Amino acid sequence: MPYRISFSNAARADMLSIQEYLQEQVNQGLAPDDLPRLTLDFITNRIQELELFPNRFPIIDRELNLRRMVIDKYRYNVFYRVENQTVKILYVRHQAQKYNFNT
Repeated sequence: MPYRISFSNAARADMLSIQEYLQEQVNQGLAPDDLPRLTLDFITNRIQELELFPNRFPIIDRELNLRRMVIDKYRYNVFYRVENQTVKILYVRHQAQKYNFNT
């Protein structure tokens, strides 16, 4: 039975920030026109894989029950936890970003 995917408000904001940043790169002539769509589609498709294989990626913080999916193609990390039959996407961050999950 597939797990349900749920996005936190922070994860939704992260995805919007990714789109806005990439669109800015397109507007400045620094990236191809389809980069925002291709990137977000790729990240979304990878996240959807968690419906069938939620425990595929290791726990990186036992106290928070936090897992990390690494998306090397675009250098993003998806941080999530598995709760019952739900995969809760907590954050989607570029690998160069610093983050603190205790706040």
